[in-house]
This record gives sequence, structure tokens and C-alpha cells, in this order.
Amino acid sequence: MSCFLLPKGLCSRIEKAVCSFWWGTNGTKNKIHLTKKGNLFKSKHEGGMGFKTLRDFNMEMLAKQTWRLHTNPTTLLAKCFKAKYFPHTDILQATTGCNPSYAWRSIQSSIWVINKGSCWGIGNGNSVKVWRDNWIPMNHGFKVVTTAEAQSPSKMVEDLVQQDPLRWDSDILSSHLLPIDKAGIEQIPLLNKSQSDDLMWVYYSTGIYTVKSGYRAIKEWQS
Repeated sequence: MSCFLLPKGLCSRIEKAVCSFWWGTNGTKNKIHLTKKGNLFKSKHEGGMGFKTLRDFNMEMLAKQTWRLHTNPTTLLAKCFKAKYFPHTDILQATTGCNPSYAWRSIQSSIWVINKGSCWGIGNGNSVKVWRDNWIPMNHGFKVVTTAEAQSPSKMVEDLVQQDPLRWDSDILSSHLLPIDKAGIEQIPLLNKSQSDDLMWVYYSTGIYTVKSGYRAIKEWQS
């Protein structure tokens, strides 16, 4: 489950087996169902039994592989995938590609989890796209609210920074962004222009993706 996306039908059959084991049978007769299936797969905090829905659990485990490929790009596996499937971009913008392996299709299907639940911590700003990436903590969804302007010279976050002294360029922010975006951006501290940008998982205190926090985030998005 950490390498391949299981078919939905298989996940359903496994969940059915879990229910049958919990409910039990007596020969050809079913025992009384003490609780419905929905309660079995509901978290204990919500009054359920805490079993995990396999499709979501599968997705969170695949998202862990996506996180590893992003944070450890020098590994052999990361280099192989990049050379074949996303040579000119990073894994967070990678597409399925032509004639992909099932392993890559499985991992690629989970990229949305990392994209939705993470936010960039700004360092030098040269790897974060102004209009596409999540990078404004104060905004809903972490993206700019302003509609991207084709004529705007600001493509990367570093274009919004004045280098000497190191601070946000108020004139550029006022010219190309709505006040709500400008206010959120100016709350982001700029401490060191030599520090690289860092992707942070916002659903865990350390900023590092974990399987448990990934599952919790998926269920939260579904509610």
C-alpha cells in the first residue's frame, strides 16, 4: 500500500471482510450487527471504532513517498523518476506522463495531498511561484487571491523582495496584488536571503509529513 494504489474494488472487499469479522457469523446465519459500518470506520474521537478506510490509508501512504521524493531528491529512486517523468520541473508539478509505470501512476495520484496540505516557508524565494504555489499562511488555501496577470513581471517570490535592505517591495505588492494578499505577505518574515525555501506540512507541528497526520488531513477535507 505504500508503493501501489490499490483498486477501489479491492479496498471495498477488504473493508467488507473487516466488517464480517467484527459482526461475526454463525454458520449460514449472520449475527446481530452491534454497530453499522459507518461507525466502524469512524475515528474514536467521533465515537467510532477507529478502523481506517483503506482507500484513504493507501493514499496517505503514497503521499509519504511523494514527500520523500521531494525532500530527498538525491536518492537513486528520486533521480530515476525525475529523469523519466519530470526532468524540467519538480515532483509537485509532475504529470502522469506517457506510458508510465504503475508505481509512478500510483505515486503521482497522491501528489495532490502534499500540494493541498503544505505551505512554503520563504527563504530566498527563488523556488516559489507567486501565482501557483502555497506560500501565504494568512490566506485560505495559502495561495494569492489576486488573479494572475499575464503582464506581471513577478513570477517568483524573489521578484517581490527588495534585497538591500532585505524587505518586501511595497511598491510591487501594491501594484500587482490585492490588499488582502499584500497584508498577508508583509506578515512573512525575511531573515536570510541565502537560505533556501522550505516546504512545510501544515498538519503537523514539526512541518514534516507523517502518515498519521496525512490521514487526519484527508478525513478533515472530506468532512
